[in-house]
Amino acid sequence: MADYPNTVPAFTLLVNNVHDVLAAHQNTPNAEIEAIATDLGAGPNRRILPLAARYQTAAAQSIPGANFTIVDFGTLVYDTHNAVTVGAAWKFTAPVAGYYFVSAAILFAATTTWSDTDYGSLILYVNNAASSYLDRKDSYGSASSVYMRLGGSTVVLLAAASYLDIRLYQVSGGALALLNDDGYNQISIARVGAG
Repeated sequence: MADYPNTVPAFTLLVNNVHDVLAAHQNTPNAEIEAIATDLGAGPNRRILPLAARYQTAAAQSIPGANFTIVDFGTLVYDTHNAVTVGAAWKFTAPVAGYYFVSAAILFAATTTWSDTDYGSLILYVNNAASSYLDRKDSYGSASSVYMRLGGSTVVLLAAASYLDIRLYQVSGGALALLNDDGYNQISIARVGAG
């Protein structure tokens, strides 16, 4: 019993430290994620919390000629952090900074309008600026009906709250529709490392 008074201050100090730790982590969800990732430490054993999204579309979106147009991948497959805004201004907003793997693909519906000088491009935009041309196809002269598939992938470094989207640019003399099949029109995004 003689040691009992000496153990009480140590116990009280421990409890105070726990409260300090809890108070330090009462933040927004994004700040909480970053705090947890930081607490896990650096190096090869550091865990990166899962952050991924996949969307697709079967909407047969019309892509005007000679105009950079955002693709509306409007159908949710999964989105671990609700990071995507769908619609005409479709975008993925990075909840936390990091390196993100981006893979996107589209398929234009069959048409006979392509000529040898026409082309289509698939471009990754970051914060409303072209970041990476993922694909370009040209010389699609078409006496018979042909499809054009564009697809590619890259890794991009995003700051927290930065956003990305995928845009199409096509020169075929008029508007072209995407094929109304979500198996061909899709985007996948995954955080693969801390930034």
